[in-house]
Amino acid sequence: MKRQNEKGFTMLELIITLGVFAILLSIGFYSYTSYIEGSKISEAKTEAKMAIDIVKGYLLTTDQFDEERCKNALESSAIKYEHTEGSPMLSKYFKIEKYKEKPYIFFGNKIDEELTVVTVFNVNEGEANSCAWTKDNDRGERLVRSKDVDKKSNSESGCIL
Repeated sequence: MKRQNEKGFTMLELIITLGVFAILLSIGFYSYTSYIEGSKISEAKTEAKMAIDIVKGYLLTTDQFDEERCKNALESSAIKYEHTEGSPMLSKYFKIEKYKEKPYIFFGNKIDEELTVVTVFNVNEGEANSCAWTKDNDRGERLVRSKDVDKKSNSESGCIL
């Protein structure tokens, strides 16, 4: 016996529709979270670049690099980086270190508990490299992205902390 005026969807049609919807939703969620993370990394690199411009402006007014004056210039700027000596626990920090008699300034920006963007500025050469670090449960910290802030070179040397 055939039923004639049946209206509605079969169970199979509903399950297939829900499966397609779930797949599209998972792809969209991943794309959205990647976009948000990328925009936060871009914001952190832009802030570090502004701080580097402050340092470059300071270096134009003086003949020699003075660590204390550089700290004062950065701390009095509108960008709220705080100076740290040891292990950085602040959300935005900078520290000045010498490596092979050359001064480097590290700018760190903690995006969340797992992701930190570090920009390293070589004072003598005027180059900056920016890196995104994430925590890995097994091995501690690891590099996830590396891009040059000034796009003058593809060197990752500033990313080795």
